[in-house]
Order: sequence, then structure tokens, then C-alpha cells
Amino acid sequence: MKFYIKTDKNNIVRDVLTYSYEGFEEIEYDDHVLPRNILSGYYKWDAANNDFIVDEQLKKEIIRENGGYVQEEVDQLKQKNAELETSLLEMTVLAAEQEQRNIQNEQAIMELTTIIAGGNA
Repeated sequence: MKFYIKTDKNNIVRDVLTYSYEGFEEIEYDDHVLPRNILSGYYKWDAANNDFIVDEQLKKEIIRENGGYVQEEVDQLKQKNAELETSLLEMTVLAAEQEQRNIQNEQAIMELTTIIAGGNA
């Protein structure tokens, strides 16, 4: 199948199209499905063998960098989760305090109702 690829100076695949476009090289690729993660930044086009190859060293570097990014994201999410749990706990305390005030108000209303009813009797 024909694909059109754009590579950088190190022959790393940077973009792939199914139609001709200026600046893209036409290739014949035997499979109609491109390799998974073809645009991950570590695939090279091997014209001699008419195939995409993985630059393992580059792949390790990219995964390590992305792993650091992912860990950073996880740490941020953990922090946000801790903040949300604290807020939830504070809201639970406030709700309990409000419930206690509601009970006290209901008791006061009942006492006033009794006084008023007893005063009219």
C-alpha cells in the first residue's frame, strides 16, 4: 500500500499520510496497517528493506521521558485527590454541625409551640 511519510534529519518518522502532499516521501509498505505508535518518535523508515524499524535506544529515552511526565501527572493527581479528600472531610464536619443546629432549632420551635399553646389554653 502507498503511504507518504515525513522524516526528520535522523530519518525518524514524524508524520504519515495516505495521500500525496508536498514534502512527504512516497513509500510502498507491504502491510495495509501501520505499526502501532508509528508517530511515537522512535520509528525509522528503512528504505532498503521497505519496512519501519524501531530505534531501541531512542525508544528507551522517549519512554523514560514520558515515564517522568506520567509520574509528574500522577503526583499532581495524588495532590489534587488529597485536597479533595480534605475538602470532603471539612464539608462533612460542616454538615454535621448544621444538622446539630437544625435539631436545636426544631427543639426550640417545639418548646415555643408548647408555650404558646399552653398560654392559650
